[in-house]
Amino acid sequence: MGCGASTESDGLTELHDLIIVKNWDGVRARIQSNPGEVRQKNFRGWFPLHWAAYNKAPLDVVRYLVEKYPDSVREKTGSGGSLPLHMAAAHDAPLDVVRYLVEQYPQGVHVRGGHENKTSLELAERYSASSEVVAYLKQAETAGNHRPPPPSKTATAAPSSTTSSVASKPHHSEAAATVSHINSPGAWDVFISHCQRDANAVVMAEALFASFEKRGLRVWLDVKMKKRDVAAMEEGAKNSTMVIAIVTGGGDNPDHAFFRREFCLQELRWAQSVGASIQPVITVDDKKRIGEFLSAAPSDLQALGQVDWIDMNRGAVQYWEVGVDMLEERLEEARATRQRQR
Repeated sequence: MGCGASTESDGLTELHDLIIVKNWDGVRARIQSNPGEVRQKNFRGWFPLHWAAYNKAPLDVVRYLVEKYPDSVREKTGSGGSLPLHMAAAHDAPLDVVRYLVEQYPQGVHVRGGHENKTSLELAERYSASSEVVAYLKQAETAGNHRPPPPSKTATAAPSSTTSSVASKPHHSEAAATVSHINSPGAWDVFISHCQRDANAVVMAEALFASFEKRGLRVWLDVKMKKRDVAAMEEGAKNSTMVIAIVTGGGDNPDHAFFRREFCLQELRWAQSVGASIQPVITVDDKKRIGEFLSAAPSDLQALGQVDWIDMNRGAVQYWEVGVDMLEERLEEARATRQRQR
């Protein structure tokens, strides 16, 4: 989904947005002023509680969301069929949050969900949750022998066990050989990361996609994919040779700047986790703003300052093609580096 998890067409409310950027004070205030938003989901079936569990929200925020909509702990996402507990277990949420979600829905530990059709314990073990969380979920599973209740009215049945998301640990080529793909072909030359709320970023993303396609490259761009949920985004970022980060300042809204968007950051972190190359790209008008943009990057992404950023000029075809040529050269370098690492 690129950074497109935060588009108006996705049905996200202001509460969703505040959770995505981890503005917890803003989240608390928004729940108080607009409590009805806790019951609102986007078109993928994600309630605010799912986002909170995914983004490691503090316990008081999670508790506040559940108090306003108790049934949300039993709700499954429309895509993948994940409970909030599944999200928390797979994304290293704090132990107190995991414990609270289990206490509110004890039978949830026996429910399978997500693209891999796994229990919360299996997800915690697969995605390296803390040892405390894994131990607690083991204890919770053995504490009783509850049978899972029927799914809630709004829940979507989880996919069969033959459906799987991208493996988190193996190299992407190994994963592609052992699991089914969310999107075809399962591996790409280039993944384009951008903020869909920034018009300049959207225009550049579409232009780069068209240029790369003409050159016969396999390109992952959210709007071109059949599946665009979080698992699909993770698959694309991890299974691409190079991730292009279209770094923009957000136009009139600084909150739409690339390094302010949680999903943009997550895409780069997924790429880092498998050793994929990350290539920052900017508009020619932003050439003098690289330092400003980089100062907004979190500490774990500051290494991007050691990469030569490429500025793209759409003012004339020949200038644009020069930029695309440079990107293709970087792609070849990334391929060579990956081959040496194998």
